[in-house]
Amino acid sequence: MRPILLAGGGTGGHVFPLLGLVEEGFAVRAREAECVFVGTEKGLEARVVRARGHRLETLAIEPLKGRSVFGALRGGAIAAAATGQAFGLLRRVRPGLVVSIGGYAAGPVALAASALGIPLALLEPNRVAGFTQRLLGPLAKRIYVAFPELLGSVGSKGRALGIPLRADFTPTPSPARAQGEPLSILVMGGSQGAEHLNRTLPAVFGALVADGHELTVLHQAGRGRAEPVREAYARVDAPITVTEFIDDVPAQVRAAHLVVCRAGALTCAELCAIGRAAVLIPYPHAADDHQAKNAEALAEAGAAVALRQEHATVHALVHAIAELSTDDARRVDMADHARARGVPDSALRIADDVLPLHLDRRAA
Repeated sequence: MRPILLAGGGTGGHVFPLLGLVEEGFAVRAREAECVFVGTEKGLEARVVRARGHRLETLAIEPLKGRSVFGALRGGAIAAAATGQAFGLLRRVRPGLVVSIGGYAAGPVALAASALGIPLALLEPNRVAGFTQRLLGPLAKRIYVAFPELLGSVGSKGRALGIPLRADFTPTPSPARAQGEPLSILVMGGSQGAEHLNRTLPAVFGALVADGHELTVLHQAGRGRAEPVREAYARVDAPITVTEFIDDVPAQVRAAHLVVCRAGALTCAELCAIGRAAVLIPYPHAADDHQAKNAEALAEAGAAVALRQEHATVHALVHAIAELSTDDARRVDMADHARARGVPDSALRIADDVLPLHLDRRAA
Protein backbone atom coordinates (compact mmCIF):
# COMPACT_ATOMS: atom_id res chain seq x y z
CA MET A 1 0.00 0.00 0.00
CA ARG A 2 1.37 3.40 -0.95
CA PRO A 3 2.25 5.77 1.91
CA ILE A 4 -0.14 8.25 3.51
CA LEU A 5 1.21 11.79 3.85
CA LEU A 6 0.18 13.98 6.82
CA ALA A 7 0.84 17.68 6.13
CA GLY A 8 0.85 20.54 8.61
CA GLY A 9 2.07 21.47 12.05
CA GLY A 10 3.54 24.29 14.04
CA THR A 11 1.36 24.04 17.16
CA GLY A 12 -0.08 21.27 19.28
CA GLY A 13 -3.50 21.99 17.80
CA HIS A 14 -2.13 20.93 14.42
CA VAL A 15 0.33 18.22 15.41
CA PHE A 16 -1.60 16.14 17.94
CA PRO A 17 -4.73 15.58 15.80
CA LEU A 18 -2.52 14.25 13.00
CA LEU A 19 -0.76 11.97 15.48
CA GLY A 20 -4.14 10.83 16.79
CA LEU A 21 -5.33 10.03 13.27
CA VAL A 22 -2.21 7.97 12.56
CA GLU A 23 -1.94 6.17 15.90
CA GLU A 24 -5.64 5.57 16.59
CA GLY A 25 -6.96 5.44 13.03
CA PHE A 26 -4.55 4.43 10.27
CA ALA A 27 -2.55 2.15 12.58
CA VAL A 28 -5.76 0.13 13.01
CA ARG A 29 -7.36 0.39 9.56
CA ALA A 30 -4.27 0.57 7.31
CA ARG A 31 -1.42 -1.09 9.17
CA GLU A 32 0.45 -1.84 5.95
CA ALA A 33 0.71 1.83 4.96
CA GLU A 34 3.69 3.93 6.03
CA CYS A 35 2.54 7.29 7.44
CA VAL A 36 4.89 10.17 6.61
CA PHE A 37 4.56 13.58 8.29
CA VAL A 38 5.52 16.83 6.56
CA GLY A 39 6.20 19.98 8.56
CA THR A 40 8.99 22.42 9.36
CA GLU A 41 12.03 22.27 11.59
CA LYS A 42 10.67 25.22 13.61
CA GLY A 43 7.33 23.66 14.46
CA LEU A 44 6.39 21.42 17.38
CA GLU A 45 6.36 18.48 14.99
CA ALA A 46 10.16 18.55 14.73
CA ARG A 47 10.32 17.36 18.33
CA VAL A 48 7.07 15.51 18.96
CA VAL A 49 6.63 13.53 15.73
CA ARG A 50 10.17 12.20 15.81
CA ALA A 51 9.94 11.43 19.51
CA ARG A 52 6.92 9.21 18.73
CA GLY A 53 9.01 7.26 16.22
CA HIS A 54 7.39 8.57 13.04
CA ARG A 55 9.10 9.73 9.86
CA LEU A 56 9.12 13.50 9.38
CA GLU A 57 10.01 15.33 6.18
CA THR A 58 10.48 19.11 6.42
CA LEU A 59 10.06 22.10 4.13
CA ALA A 60 11.67 25.53 4.46
CA ILE A 61 8.75 27.94 4.70
CA GLU A 62 7.62 30.99 6.67
CA PRO A 63 4.22 32.54 7.46
CA LEU A 64 2.59 34.95 5.00
CA LYS A 65 -0.17 36.37 7.16
CA GLY A 66 0.35 39.33 9.47
CA ARG A 67 3.64 40.49 7.94
CA SER A 68 4.85 43.71 6.34
CA VAL A 69 4.63 44.07 2.55
CA PHE A 70 8.31 43.23 2.24
CA GLY A 71 7.94 40.30 4.63
CA ALA A 72 4.92 39.00 2.73
CA LEU A 73 6.81 39.21 -0.58
CA ARG A 74 9.75 37.38 0.94
CA GLY A 75 7.41 34.81 2.47
CA GLY A 76 5.68 34.39 -0.89
CA ALA A 77 8.98 33.67 -2.60
CA ILE A 78 9.83 31.13 0.10
CA ALA A 79 6.37 29.55 -0.28
CA ALA A 80 6.88 29.22 -4.04
CA ALA A 81 10.22 27.51 -3.44
CA ALA A 82 8.61 25.26 -0.82
CA THR A 83 5.93 24.26 -3.33
CA GLY A 84 8.71 23.16 -5.66
CA GLN A 85 10.20 21.15 -2.79
CA ALA A 86 6.78 19.63 -2.15
CA PHE A 87 6.49 18.42 -5.75
CA GLY A 88 9.86 16.72 -5.38
CA LEU A 89 8.87 15.19 -2.07
CA LEU A 90 5.61 13.78 -3.41
CA ARG A 91 7.29 12.31 -6.47
CA ARG A 92 9.84 10.66 -4.20
CA VAL A 93 7.43 9.35 -1.54
CA ARG A 94 4.57 8.54 -3.99
CA PRO A 95 1.73 8.75 -1.45
CA GLY A 96 -1.70 7.39 -2.25
CA LEU A 97 -3.40 9.96 0.00
CA VAL A 98 -2.57 13.35 1.53
CA VAL A 99 -4.25 14.63 4.72
CA SER A 100 -3.68 18.30 5.61
CA ILE A 101 -4.58 20.14 8.81
CA GLY A 102 -3.13 23.56 8.11
CA GLY A 103 0.10 25.15 9.20
CA TYR A 104 2.92 26.53 7.10
CA ALA A 105 3.86 23.29 5.34
CA ALA A 106 0.29 22.29 4.54
CA GLY A 107 -0.31 24.66 1.64
CA PRO A 108 2.62 23.68 -0.60
CA VAL A 109 2.06 19.96 -0.02
CA ALA A 110 -1.68 20.17 -0.67
CA LEU A 111 -1.18 22.23 -3.85
CA ALA A 112 1.36 19.73 -5.14
CA ALA A 113 -0.89 16.79 -4.27
CA SER A 114 -3.82 18.31 -6.17
CA ALA A 115 -1.67 19.05 -9.22
CA LEU A 116 -0.35 15.48 -9.24
CA GLY A 117 -3.81 13.92 -8.92
CA ILE A 118 -3.26 12.61 -5.38
CA PRO A 119 -6.48 12.64 -3.29
CA LEU A 120 -6.46 15.41 -0.68
CA ALA A 121 -8.43 15.51 2.57
CA LEU A 122 -8.53 18.43 5.02
CA LEU A 123 -8.97 18.39 8.79
CA GLU A 124 -10.46 21.61 10.16
CA PRO A 125 -10.42 21.56 13.98
CA ASN A 126 -11.81 25.06 14.63
CA ARG A 127 -15.25 26.61 14.38
CA VAL A 128 -13.95 28.96 11.68
CA ALA A 129 -11.73 27.62 8.89
CA GLY A 130 -8.13 28.81 8.87
CA PHE A 131 -6.55 30.85 6.09
CA THR A 132 -4.74 27.91 4.49
CA GLN A 133 -7.78 25.66 4.76
CA ARG A 134 -10.03 28.21 3.05
CA LEU A 135 -7.64 28.39 0.12
CA LEU A 136 -7.36 24.61 -0.16
CA GLY A 137 -11.05 23.74 0.26
CA PRO A 138 -11.86 23.69 -3.48
CA LEU A 139 -9.02 21.20 -4.08
CA ALA A 140 -10.04 18.69 -1.40
CA LYS A 141 -12.07 15.51 -1.81
CA ARG A 142 -13.10 15.54 1.87
CA ILE A 143 -13.21 18.22 4.57
CA TYR A 144 -13.48 16.85 8.12
CA VAL A 145 -14.76 19.40 10.61
CA ALA A 146 -14.83 19.27 14.40
CA PHE A 147 -17.67 21.80 14.75
CA PRO A 148 -20.91 20.78 13.01
CA GLU A 149 -21.70 24.50 12.73
CA LEU A 150 -19.05 24.71 9.99
CA LEU A 151 -20.72 22.17 7.69
CA GLY A 152 -22.89 24.76 5.97
CA SER A 153 -19.84 26.56 4.58
CA VAL A 154 -17.94 23.53 3.23
CA GLY A 155 -20.65 21.87 1.15
CA SER A 156 -21.07 18.21 0.30
CA LYS A 157 -17.40 17.47 0.97
CA GLY A 158 -17.91 18.14 4.66
CA ARG A 159 -18.09 15.47 7.34
CA ALA A 160 -18.56 16.35 11.04
CA LEU A 161 -16.40 13.57 12.46
CA GLY A 162 -14.54 15.42 15.20
CA ILE A 163 -10.83 15.74 15.92
CA PRO A 164 -8.68 12.60 16.28
CA LEU A 165 -7.61 12.17 19.91
CA ARG A 166 -5.67 9.66 21.95
CA ALA A 167 -7.58 6.54 22.94
CA ASP A 168 -7.82 7.49 26.63
CA PHE A 169 -10.15 10.46 26.01
CA THR A 170 -13.23 8.35 26.64
CA PRO A 171 -16.73 9.52 27.68
CA THR A 172 -17.02 9.57 31.48
CA PRO A 173 -19.90 10.85 33.63
CA SER A 174 -19.04 13.78 35.87
CA PRO A 175 -17.80 12.62 39.28
CA ALA A 176 -20.53 12.64 41.89
CA ARG A 177 -20.06 15.40 44.46
CA ALA A 178 -20.92 14.30 47.96
CA GLN A 179 -22.45 16.66 50.51
CA GLY A 180 -19.74 19.06 51.68
CA GLU A 181 -17.17 17.76 49.16
CA PRO A 182 -14.92 20.49 47.69
CA LEU A 183 -15.40 21.45 44.06
CA SER A 184 -12.48 20.04 42.08
CA ILE A 185 -11.27 22.60 39.53
CA LEU A 186 -8.71 22.02 36.78
CA VAL A 187 -7.01 25.06 35.22
CA MET A 188 -5.31 24.53 31.87
CA GLY A 189 -3.53 27.23 29.90
CA GLY A 190 -1.81 24.93 27.44
CA SER A 191 1.78 23.72 27.47
CA GLN A 192 3.01 27.34 27.43
CA GLY A 193 0.51 28.44 30.05
CA ALA A 194 -1.80 31.45 29.83
CA GLU A 195 -0.67 34.69 31.42
CA HIS A 196 -4.20 35.93 32.02
CA LEU A 197 -5.20 32.75 33.86
CA ASN A 198 -1.97 32.73 35.87
CA ARG A 199 -2.42 36.35 36.89
CA THR A 200 -6.17 36.37 37.55
CA LEU A 201 -7.20 33.03 39.01
CA PRO A 202 -5.29 33.21 42.32
CA ALA A 203 -7.36 36.28 43.21
CA VAL A 204 -10.53 34.57 41.94
CA PHE A 205 -10.06 31.45 44.05
CA GLY A 206 -8.94 33.52 47.02
CA ALA A 207 -12.21 35.47 46.88
CA LEU A 208 -14.28 32.28 46.50
CA VAL A 209 -12.61 30.62 49.50
CA ALA A 210 -13.03 33.77 51.59
CA ASP A 211 -16.73 33.66 50.70
CA GLY A 212 -17.04 30.10 52.02
CA HIS A 213 -16.68 27.99 48.88
CA GLU A 214 -14.81 24.71 49.33
CA LEU A 215 -12.37 24.16 46.46
CA THR A 216 -9.45 22.03 45.38
CA VAL A 217 -7.44 23.32 42.41
CA LEU A 218 -4.88 21.86 40.01
CA HIS A 219 -3.41 24.74 37.99
CA GLN A 220 -1.20 24.14 34.95
CA ALA A 221 0.90 27.29 34.71
CA GLY A 222 3.13 26.47 31.74
CA ARG A 223 6.80 25.72 31.38
CA GLY A 224 8.95 28.04 33.48
CA ARG A 225 5.93 29.87 34.92
CA ALA A 226 4.95 27.85 37.97
CA GLU A 227 6.86 29.60 40.77
CA PRO A 228 5.24 33.06 40.51
CA VAL A 229 1.83 31.39 40.36
CA ARG A 230 2.59 29.35 43.50
CA GLU A 231 3.58 32.56 45.27
CA ALA A 232 0.31 34.19 44.20
CA TYR A 233 -1.66 31.28 45.68
CA ALA A 234 0.28 31.30 48.96
CA ARG A 235 -2.43 33.23 50.81
CA VAL A 236 -5.33 31.11 49.52
CA ASP A 237 -6.50 28.73 52.24
CA ALA A 238 -7.34 25.73 50.05
CA PRO A 239 -5.60 22.64 48.64
CA ILE A 240 -4.00 24.06 45.48
CA THR A 241 -1.37 22.39 43.31
CA VAL A 242 0.53 24.36 40.69
CA THR A 243 2.42 22.47 38.01
CA GLU A 244 4.24 23.47 34.84
CA PHE A 245 2.81 20.65 32.76
CA ILE A 246 0.22 17.91 33.12
CA ASP A 247 1.33 14.58 31.70
CA ASP A 248 -1.97 12.73 32.02
CA VAL A 249 -4.53 15.26 30.82
CA PRO A 250 -7.37 12.72 30.39
CA ALA A 251 -7.09 11.55 34.01
CA GLN A 252 -7.13 15.10 35.36
CA VAL A 253 -10.09 16.13 33.20
CA ARG A 254 -12.00 13.05 34.38
CA ALA A 255 -11.24 13.90 38.03
CA ALA A 256 -12.45 17.50 37.73
CA HIS A 257 -15.94 18.83 38.41
CA LEU A 258 -15.11 21.98 36.42
CA VAL A 259 -12.37 23.04 33.99
CA VAL A 260 -11.21 26.62 33.47
CA CYS A 261 -9.17 26.96 30.30
CA ARG A 262 -8.50 28.50 26.91
CA ALA A 263 -10.63 27.48 23.93
CA GLY A 264 -8.19 25.95 21.48
CA ALA A 265 -9.75 23.36 19.19
CA LEU A 266 -7.90 20.46 20.77
CA THR A 267 -8.87 21.50 24.30
CA CYS A 268 -12.52 21.83 23.27
CA ALA A 269 -12.44 18.39 21.64
CA GLU A 270 -10.91 16.83 24.75
CA LEU A 271 -13.51 18.40 27.04
CA CYS A 272 -16.31 17.15 24.81
CA ALA A 273 -14.86 13.66 24.33
CA ILE A 274 -14.86 13.10 28.12
CA GLY A 275 -17.72 15.47 28.94
CA ARG A 276 -16.92 18.21 31.46
CA ALA A 277 -18.39 21.58 32.31
CA ALA A 278 -16.01 24.41 31.51
CA VAL A 279 -15.44 28.12 31.80
CA LEU A 280 -13.72 29.05 28.54
CA ILE A 281 -11.55 32.17 28.25
CA PRO A 282 -10.37 32.26 24.63
CA TYR A 283 -6.95 33.59 23.72
CA PRO A 284 -7.73 37.04 22.27
CA HIS A 285 -4.93 37.09 19.68
CA ALA A 286 -5.69 33.76 17.98
CA ALA A 287 -5.79 33.92 14.17
CA ASP A 288 -9.24 34.90 12.87
CA ASP A 289 -10.35 35.06 16.52
CA HIS A 290 -10.94 31.31 16.19
CA GLN A 291 -10.75 30.55 19.91
CA ALA A 292 -13.60 32.96 20.63
CA LYS A 293 -15.68 31.29 17.89
CA ASN A 294 -14.92 27.86 19.42
CA ALA A 295 -15.98 29.05 22.87
CA GLU A 296 -19.16 30.66 21.56
CA ALA A 297 -20.18 27.44 19.79
CA LEU A 298 -19.86 25.41 23.01
CA ALA A 299 -21.64 28.07 25.05
CA GLU A 300 -24.53 28.19 22.56
CA ALA A 301 -24.79 24.39 22.83
CA GLY A 302 -25.08 24.65 26.62
CA ALA A 303 -21.72 22.94 27.12
CA ALA A 304 -19.70 25.81 28.62
CA VAL A 305 -19.61 29.35 29.91
CA ALA A 306 -17.65 31.60 27.56
CA LEU A 307 -16.01 34.85 28.67
CA ARG A 308 -13.83 36.91 26.37
CA GLN A 309 -10.56 37.79 28.08
CA GLU A 310 -11.44 41.48 28.40
CA HIS A 311 -14.60 40.44 30.26
CA ALA A 312 -12.93 37.71 32.34
CA THR A 313 -12.21 39.97 35.29
CA VAL A 314 -11.80 38.73 38.84
CA HIS A 315 -15.37 39.83 39.62
CA ALA A 316 -16.85 38.12 36.54
CA LEU A 317 -14.98 34.86 37.13
CA VAL A 318 -15.89 34.77 40.83
CA HIS A 319 -19.54 35.14 39.83
CA ALA A 320 -19.40 32.48 37.09
CA ILE A 321 -17.54 29.88 39.17
CA ALA A 322 -19.63 30.54 42.28
CA GLU A 323 -22.82 29.87 40.30
CA LEU A 324 -21.45 26.58 38.98
CA SER A 325 -20.09 25.61 42.39
CA THR A 326 -23.52 25.86 44.01
CA ASP A 327 -25.54 24.41 41.12
CA ASP A 328 -24.53 20.78 40.71
CA ALA A 329 -27.43 20.06 38.35
CA ARG A 330 -26.44 22.82 35.94
CA ARG A 331 -22.80 21.73 35.96
CA VAL A 332 -23.72 18.11 35.23
CA ASP A 333 -26.09 19.26 32.48
CA MET A 334 -23.29 21.26 30.87
CA ALA A 335 -21.03 18.20 31.01
CA ASP A 336 -23.75 16.12 29.37
CA HIS A 337 -24.16 18.67 26.58
CA ALA A 338 -20.41 18.67 26.05
CA ARG A 339 -20.31 14.87 25.91
CA ALA A 340 -23.13 14.87 23.35
CA ARG A 341 -20.82 16.82 21.01
CA GLY A 342 -17.79 14.62 21.61
CA VAL A 343 -16.43 12.16 19.05
CA PRO A 344 -13.92 10.05 21.01
CA ASP A 345 -13.54 7.57 18.11
CA SER A 346 -12.94 10.34 15.56
CA ALA A 347 -9.69 8.78 14.31
CA LEU A 348 -11.40 5.53 13.34
CA ARG A 349 -14.36 7.32 11.76
CA ILE A 350 -12.14 9.53 9.63
CA ALA A 351 -9.91 6.60 8.65
CA ASP A 352 -12.93 4.57 7.56
CA ASP A 353 -14.28 7.46 5.50
CA VAL A 354 -11.05 8.63 3.86
CA LEU A 355 -9.23 5.37 3.10
CA PRO A 356 -11.50 4.47 0.15
CA LEU A 357 -9.99 7.55 -1.57
CA HIS A 358 -6.49 6.07 -1.33
CA LEU A 359 -5.15 5.47 -4.84
CA ASP A 360 -4.21 1.84 -4.17
CA ARG A 361 -7.64 1.09 -2.72
CA ARG A 362 -9.39 2.77 -5.63
CA ALA A 363 -7.35 0.79 -8.14
CA ALA A 364 -8.19 -2.41 -6.31
